[in-house]
Amino acid sequence: MAPPLPLRRPVDAFVTLAVWIYFLGGIVLLPPAYLVALVSGRPRAAIQRVHHWYLRGFFALALMLAPGLRRRVDPTIRGIRGSIVVCNHRSYLDPLLLVTLLPRHTTFVKPVFFRVPVFGWALAAAGYLPAGGEVDRRLLRRMDRLRRHLESGGNVFVFPEGRRARGADVGPFRAGAFRLARRFGAPIELLRVDGTDRLFEPGRFLFHTCVPNVLSVERLGRVELPGPDEPLGPWVEDVRRRYLPSP
Repeated sequence: MAPPLPLRRPVDAFVTLAVWIYFLGGIVLLPPAYLVALVSGRPRAAIQRVHHWYLRGFFALALMLAPGLRRRVDPTIRGIRGSIVVCNHRSYLDPLLLVTLLPRHTTFVKPVFFRVPVFGWALAAAGYLPAGGEVDRRLLRRMDRLRRHLESGGNVFVFPEGRRARGADVGPFRAGAFRLARRFGAPIELLRVDGTDRLFEPGRFLFHTCVPNVLSVERLGRVELPGPDEPLGPWVEDVRRRYLPSP
């Protein structure tokens, strides 16, 4: 049951403070886990799993404290392996939510985060790549590593809009994810997230915790790439239309 209207803002503030204290607590909690991961046989995959379990705690806390929040996830998503995972982009929470579902992963992150002490090192050690202008150069150096990651069952998260959409809009899709899939011969899995922008609205610091809301992740299915001589542009637009609301 939602709190009375006068109490909603204080509840929003309490839940927001609690989950971000947990998130920032990673400054203390994560370094020992990173040390254990480094001495494991597969440090990159181990650090990815550390992030997976840490962020599961983040969302578990939010779901426990937020009166109006629920989660609905297609259970078959957890079985995705060795794929380029394409997803729409509603909120900064989207990549965090995907990490909670698929422990073996890499993704593209804003370059500024790589300059954060400890955290930036952990991103690089986990195999994440900087988005934007540096991507092409870094990808050239890491193509073999990405290929091995996919062949060993890891997934690559890509948000082809490149930025968060507003409302029901779905922005233009960039073709980079699909070029990667073609280069590596990897399958493309389509996921759609909803509700993250209602929880953490762009431009607002406090979470919306007292309104009925469902964080949902839907699996739209696997798509086949066009032939190597066929243009990607029209095909990418057809994929984008699958994310548009039904008329």
